[in-house]
Amino acid sequence: MRVLRSLFAALGLIAGAAVGALNREAIAIDFGPVALVTTLGIALIGAVLLGTLIGGAAVALGTPGRRPKHGADLRDASRPEV
Repeated sequence: MRVLRSLFAALGLIAGAAVGALNREAIAIDFGPVALVTTLGIALIGAVLLGTLIGGAAVALGTPGRRPKHGADLRDASRPEV
């Protein structure tokens, strides 16, 4: 499992480096009072990273944790009742 995870991480880094290297055009991102000047590759990688973080937070906040089913006994099942 570690090898597979490391392989995906390496592929992601290689893809990010390729996107950054192939998109060197300077762009300006206008936020109203502030304009950010960067390259297109960095803007693309930043947008993907920001989308991943927002999507992960939405999934984490939208899924309930492990809750006992309605009416489930919360006592320890390994101890016999006396």
